[in-house]
Amino acid sequence: MTALDNKFFEEYKKLESACNGIYSSKRGVSEYINDMERYSAAGIADVSGWERDCKSLKHLRWVRNQIAHSPSSGSVCKKEDLEALNGFYTRLLKRDDPLSRLKRAGRRNTKSRRQKENAVYFLTAFIITAIFIIAAIVLIAR
Repeated sequence: MTALDNKFFEEYKKLESACNGIYSSKRGVSEYINDMERYSAAGIADVSGWERDCKSLKHLRWVRNQIAHSPSSGSVCKKEDLEALNGFYTRLLKRDDPLSRLKRAGRRNTKSRRQKENAVYFLTAFIITAIFIIAAIVLIAR
């Protein structure tokens, strides 16, 4: 195991710990990945980079597992893996990770849908009122 592998492993523990706290689980990263797969249709539609992030997170978990279960196999981690891990962890802490972004997109969609429903309601009320006024004018004019 190289120094880079050790650094990656220590940084991965931080991500795992954060995800464990989110899911109240000892398999936090796996739970996060499961959620990404569960919500993949909505995620792909509403969150840019969803598939890339899911693939990256699976790869990072694979790197961690290789380091943990095959420590004598030489260097497993690349510099890019450590950068991707740190980047994802930072985004998770800032709530800019894919699942947080999906949740925000869902709230925006709900608000937008409510606004459209309100607009339809007011337009319908206006049309019905206009019809009653026209009908009253016609009846009075007779």
